[in-house]
Amino acid sequence: MKIIKVLLLLPFFSFGQSEIDYKVFYSNNLKNEGLKVQITFNAKTAKDSTYFRYSDLVWGEKNLINCLRLIQTENSNYTFKVIPNSSRIVVYHPKARNSSFSYHIIQDMKAESPKAKNRP
Repeated sequence: MKIIKVLLLLPFFSFGQSEIDYKVFYSNNLKNEGLKVQITFNAKTAKDSTYFRYSDLVWGEKNLINCLRLIQTENSNYTFKVIPNSSRIVVYHPKARNSSFSYHIIQDMKAESPKAKNRP
């Protein structure tokens, strides 16, 4: 009976999701630096590229990809390809199971307006 249970549960554990850890850092210079988000990704197998979903349209707000800043000096050995039409960010990295990179979310509307309060 135990063997049957193990065989039934094995696919759930072997094909489970990869592990993603997000850390958000606040900056005292929030207007210019925005929020820093650091992502650590642990995949089941070694890969040289990974894609993430980043919605370009949420709650009626369009072009949210403009709020995203991928700073190359913080992410050496990484290359990013942003595809707004499919809400994807493709991260090219050295082939490994574990990878880590960071990005910033910055307010893209410089002028004060009621609409600016709804944007990141």
